[in-house]
Amino acid sequence: MVKLPNMRIPVPVVLALILTLLASNTASACGTVQHWISRYNDTAASDESRSSALLELSRNCDGYEAVDTDRALLPVLTDALGRGVPQSTIQAVFDNFRCLPGAESEASYALLEEAMDKSACPDADELARWSVVTVTSANIRSRPDVASARAGVATRGSVVIVEQADGQWLSSATWAGDKGYLHRDLVTPFPEYRNGRR
Repeated sequence: MVKLPNMRIPVPVVLALILTLLASNTASACGTVQHWISRYNDTAASDESRSSALLELSRNCDGYEAVDTDRALLPVLTDALGRGVPQSTIQAVFDNFRCLPGAESEASYALLEEAMDKSACPDADELARWSVVTVTSANIRSRPDVASARAGVATRGSVVIVEQADGQWLSSATWAGDKGYLHRDLVTPFPEYRNGRR
């Protein structure tokens, strides 16, 4: 028991609260992708503040939505190339967002592709294993059963990498590292999602 004035809280409850706080702070330590894109695009932003925004985007920020975020990041990174931002900073963002595969069909992608090292980019086989969550919040289950324990949560637009199918369940891992099973009705294969089926 942990004793606080007029309270007695069981140690397991305290530990659970601490772990919850730590987990929520590490995932959102840098804020949202949209916030840092807005900060970069602010017409009053200095080159220094734009570089700071890019550094934040090189971390795992909340709010990534497959395809939409890739397309929003493309003009940011091509603008950064034109401003002379260190290529290593731009490369870090490019790598963090898996080379923006949702924006590959955009005309300006060729400029970025020419300037970046694509050795860490997913190939066609890997992209074929990606699926995108199409519901507001999808529970990742510990087993392929709706009654099994929740192993994590994936939000709309999140990419999951499918390891194998088990009937209507997909053994998957999120980019954040949560592993478990998602029902196939909650996701759309990335190639289809990128082409407009959402």
